[in-house]
Amino acid sequence: MSKKNLGISIPQNANLANIYGPDGAHLKQIATRFNINIDAEDYNINISGGNKKKRMLAKHAIEALTFEDEYKNEITEDIINEILQKISPEQDNTPSEKPSKTALIMKNKAKVEPRGKSQPLFLKKIFNNRVTFGIGPAGTGKTYLAVAAAIHAFENNNATFKKIVITRPAVDAGEELGFLPGDIEEKVAPYLIPLYDALYEFKGSKAVDNLIAHKEIEIVPFATMRGRTLKDAFIVLDEAQNTTDKQMKLFLTRIGRNSKVVITGDITQNDLPDNVKSGLTDALEKLKNVKGLAVHEFSSDDIERDPVVADIVKAYEKFTPK
Repeated sequence: MSKKNLGISIPQNANLANIYGPDGAHLKQIATRFNINIDAEDYNINISGGNKKKRMLAKHAIEALTFEDEYKNEITEDIINEILQKISPEQDNTPSEKPSKTALIMKNKAKVEPRGKSQPLFLKKIFNNRVTFGIGPAGTGKTYLAVAAAIHAFENNNATFKKIVITRPAVDAGEELGFLPGDIEEKVAPYLIPLYDALYEFKGSKAVDNLIAHKEIEIVPFATMRGRTLKDAFIVLDEAQNTTDKQMKLFLTRIGRNSKVVITGDITQNDLPDNVKSGLTDALEKLKNVKGLAVHEFSSDDIERDPVVADIVKAYEKFTPK
């Protein structure tokens, strides 16, 4: 391919009619905007003409369309105009996030709209990678968005994802399971409550309970991961900082065909014994060059809860060793 040509490959599961528009109208509009040529053949696009900068801007516009399509949004004239308004030949910067109106829509019409600059980028990484780590302090929406993405993917791509599996280690600040009353299920249940809360918010308790009854959603303690191979599943591991290095390796080797994994955690809130290394920290060190794996780091500036939470986290950060 000539240096004056720029090629793009559209994901094979994309809706080309939605991305390209009627008779290629969306691509024609982008080509006219940047005074370049766009030729599409099936899932391959070739951009030519103009200068390098304009070809790159056109590429970013097309990528924005594919992001919209991934989230099952109908690409309307308003969306096209919004994308093109954000991408101007006079600007040196190119967009690094999805259009602000991108949202996850559930079948019951519940809507999850990512906030700020960081949350849309986290969702983008989730949908573009097999394994995504979401790292950061409390209140940044890590678990909330991971569960929302799982439901969205399950509802809109059930040919790939047959079930949702959500888990977290049963380790809490200064407490041991042996001192809690009841059998193992009763001991573990309190650790899984936040996961149920998120699901109930998106789907309602009756729908969630029905999906659980049909084993289309599994909310399970981390200990049940041993010996399983999870294929055709969207898997969320929450509070991953409380896994050991061996547990994290065990979990990651459970990934089966057509599965996607989101791992969330806060490395500053490790509840493991002082002499035990966190599996989350270990994985971030060892897996940074693995293809298909992405890491998204939230900061205290991304906290979406009450502003006092951000102030508390920032105060603690001043006393945290670098």
